[in-house]
Amino acid sequence: MFVQLQYAIKDMKNSWKTFGSMFVQFVVSMMIFALALNQLLSINTFRRTLESLNSYKNIYLMRDVTQDDYFNENIIGAEDGMDRLEKLYGFLHDEEILYTFSQYESLIYSNMFREKTLAEEVSPGGEYIYFQGLHVDANFLSLFGIEAELGRLFEERDYVSDDEKVSVVLGAAYQPFLQVGDMFGDNMQVVGFLPKEAFYIAPKSSGEVLFLEKVVLLPINMNLDVDVTDYDVAINSTAIITENRADLDKLQAYSDQLGLYTWRFVSYKTQLDAIVNETMRIIQIVAVLLALILFVCII
Repeated sequence: MFVQLQYAIKDMKNSWKTFGSMFVQFVVSMMIFALALNQLLSINTFRRTLESLNSYKNIYLMRDVTQDDYFNENIIGAEDGMDRLEKLYGFLHDEEILYTFSQYESLIYSNMFREKTLAEEVSPGGEYIYFQGLHVDANFLSLFGIEAELGRLFEERDYVSDDEKVSVVLGAAYQPFLQVGDMFGDNMQVVGFLPKEAFYIAPKSSGEVLFLEKVVLLPINMNLDVDVTDYDVAINSTAIITENRADLDKLQAYSDQLGLYTWRFVSYKTQLDAIVNETMRIIQIVAVLLALILFVCII
């Protein structure tokens, strides 16, 4: 009787070991399955955005070839320089005339202690406390399919308000440190957070797919305390989406009429196609690997 009891206990121990091993394998498989499925969904979103970008017939960049002496004397040094720049900016962003999008980068400095700790996480190794800022308009957000994961994106009022408190949308890396409604720096208020997979392409700088995980988005707002330099950056950071070359001639003619810039318009379509195609190849490879992982987890 005692021997039989020993065998029974031994069988139970072996069964529990087998069950425990199977349970651990199941949990690990489910974790890998969930991770792989999440990555596939993110990749699919990424792919759709790239394909929508590739559907545009042509995107033109504006290369400023204005002579420096002319710019300094007739734009910066002229009394009516700001007024003429304001008119050109309005023309450039009138969607009844042109379809454009704008973005330009900046560094955001802050001396807040909490943000110093935050800077060590999102911008490590720097001597100064700074964050990567990206100024954007509404068309930029629409073009790259950018949405808020928490809170909201910019509303129309954010682009035109003369309130000194500026709305900002933060990349996913900021979520552990800040919440919607918190102040960021001296005059910026957090209104939303981006998903980790949010990205854009900066044709005038890197010309690569850049992720927004560590970026601070700010609305381009020319109703704030701006100067000639602000208008100059906002105007020349604009890209034009058009199928009609005559639209570019119309823009140049209006700039000439105002006595402002001379541009060389450069098509970005070929470079964009190359970026999209190369990135899509990488996506396909990753998708196949993740699909294999899912298959192994299922069986």
